Amino acid sequence: MATTLSEVIEFINTNMTSTDRSAIIQAMNSAQRRLEQRAAADLYPGVKVEFKDRSGATIRGTVKKVNRRTIFVQPENGFTQWRVSPQLLKVVPR
Repeated sequence: MATTLSEVIEFINTNMTSTDRSAIIQAMNSAQRRLEQRAAADLYPGVKVEFKDRSGATIRGTVKKVNRRTIFVQPENGFTQWRVSPQLLKVVPR
C-alpha cells in the first residue's frame, strides 16, 4: 500500500473533521518536541558541535546555552552566535 503524502493530505482535507485534524496536529507537535528533546540530551555548554548553515557551509563551534527548543552555538571564528535546532547539530569528537 504505497500512499503518497499528497494522497494522505487530500484524504485528511476531505474526510476528517476539524476536531480530527486538530488531534493530528497535536500528535505531530508532541512528536516534534520529543525529537528535539532526544536530540538535545547529549548537548550541554562546552560541547563541540557542527551544523550546516542555509547556504550549506559547515559551521563548527561550541555550545554556549541550551534551551528547550534551541541551542546557542558560538562558532570557532568568533563571530555571530547562532541559535540552532538541536536536530541540526552533530557532536564533534574530541
